[in-house]
Amino acid sequence: KNTSLWYYSYPTNLTQPFLRVMDIAVNPWNPNEQYLVDWRGYQYPDLFYTVNNGRSWKTVENLSYTAAQELAYGNNSSTIYVGADGALYVSYNNGSTFSDLPLYVDVRFIDVEPNGIYVGSDQGMYFSNNGGNSWVSSTGDLHSSLLTDVSVSNGTIITAVQDYSPIISYDNGKTWDSLSYSPFAGSEDGMVAINPTNSSYVYTFTGQVQLMVSNDGGRSFFYPPGAPDVANSFWSDNAIAFDPNDSKNVYLATKLGVYFSSNYGSSWKREPWPFTNVSSIAISPQNNKTIFLGINYGNGSG
Repeated sequence: KNTSLWYYSYPTNLTQPFLRVMDIAVNPWNPNEQYLVDWRGYQYPDLFYTVNNGRSWKTVENLSYTAAQELAYGNNSSTIYVGADGALYVSYNNGSTFSDLPLYVDVRFIDVEPNGIYVGSDQGMYFSNNGGNSWVSSTGDLHSSLLTDVSVSNGTIITAVQDYSPIISYDNGKTWDSLSYSPFAGSEDGMVAINPTNSSYVYTFTGQVQLMVSNDGGRSFFYPPGAPDVANSFWSDNAIAFDPNDSKNVYLATKLGVYFSSNYGSSWKREPWPFTNVSSIAISPQNNKTIFLGINYGNGSG
């Protein structure tokens, strides 16, 4: 802010310019020194360092895998914290070497205060008053998770969850089961739905598993014939739509186009509509011939 001109350049070993700067940490004792996270997913390198206010950058080579997303300087000019998916790292020598701290959560922000370090994560908030060597939860008795979708009907609740396979309750939430068996094991995120007039039919797909259908209230699932591979689709809670006049007619929005089932999702076929990258679908409750589609053009708009 004290200069009238910003300089931009990229490391010579970078195949393309910085695309998504997730976070920047400026050294309070020497503002010419900065760390930067260029987030494109789980690529390497993703962590960069400058000593000349951004005129040139170099990669931080001693963290070969970080999934870095958050940065913060400590209470002196040589301490830098790097938050990542499942880890928190620290360097006490201005980035020459890093070590991991005993906090294995998905770090989303780091706040260094005179009385200690506060870390916010997907799994809650934590505090350390000894430089990160031990941590206590600041969340108390509040328990939460990141749900990407939820559906409820006749005592059955099913959720799509970040970092976990779908979680389901058959008794209005009194007890819960994780769909952690094959093929759901190791999957996360996605979409879930329960048929609005026949709760025996439950639908889900995750970021890794294509559409699965249950005809016994979510106690077992199968791959329906003709269904597209919708793993890694847009995970919209409007990815599935039911005919308001006859809910055995089901529509599914996918990157490949719109798919239709006339038997509660037991089998599918692709509609001959000239659309791909369909992120959402809705049917007018007044006229089931009126259908709205959301199209993703690759920049978040549709």
